[in-house]
Amino acid sequence: MPEFTASRLTPGNRIFPSRLRIDSVNVTLYKGRFAGCRLLTMTRSSIASVFVKSGILHGDMVFEAMNRKQIIVKGLRNADIDKILGMFSTKPEKASAEKEILVLAGKMPVLTLKQIILNTSLEAEKAEEALKILIAKGMAKETVDPYGQPAYEFL
Repeated sequence: MPEFTASRLTPGNRIFPSRLRIDSVNVTLYKGRFAGCRLLTMTRSSIASVFVKSGILHGDMVFEAMNRKQIIVKGLRNADIDKILGMFSTKPEKASAEKEILVLAGKMPVLTLKQIILNTSLEAEKAEEALKILIAKGMAKETVDPYGQPAYEFL
């Protein structure tokens, strides 16, 4: 679980720098004091937005929850801010062409190339390549629909 420490060169962090710990469930801010520390925790699933105010070397981050609760971290290095933003802005993995066709085949067991193109985000060339792969894997076979057009039956 990564932990990020604010720079001692920034105001409020000279004696007891803030530490931000991010794990798979929580975002936790530790702010040291002469007697103990102040601890703020927020679940990652409740985070509605992340704001960044960046300077030349250091920046501030604000994590805001849906209930308006905030965690404010001042004096993080810009490189650390980039790493943290990367942890929160992962793009969903795009489904492969074969998976898209198989999902559609779950609804309609026999498909023509035109039906595949109209009901998925695939272009004709990608759909044809994916169909060849599915046939080679034994997951589909080429047939003819009632109108004499080439169709694909999924097994």
